[in-house]
Amino acid sequence: MYLLALAMLYSDFAVAQYSNYTSADLNMPDHDAKPYYFGMTIGISSARFQTELHPRFLEDDSVFVAEPTNSGGFALGLSATARISDRFQLRFNPQLLFIDRSIFYHLKHPDLDGLTEVTKNVES
Repeated sequence: MYLLALAMLYSDFAVAQYSNYTSADLNMPDHDAKPYYFGMTIGISSARFQTELHPRFLEDDSVFVAEPTNSGGFALGLSATARISDRFQLRFNPQLLFIDRSIFYHLKHPDLDGLTEVTKNVES
């Protein structure tokens, strides 16, 4: 009996939510007719260096391994859309990426701190 009452209450609640949801204006009515409009974009990104080492890199240096690490970040952007016709739009979406890039080094000899594995950040 308790389950039946709970199911009836839940179904009434769902119907009430649906009726409130459909009675409101969901979109701006003249949005598709605007000649241009602006927006904002937010996203996530990942970055990795693609490195090519010189063939003599490991022979003459004190580094065993120089390996770029994967890193993540986020992007903020402005979205500008211009309506060319009913079927075509021109979009411009410049973004700023906030990413921390680094390179992992495995050294042959310890550095001044006594470490043989060091990760250095790369400024860009």
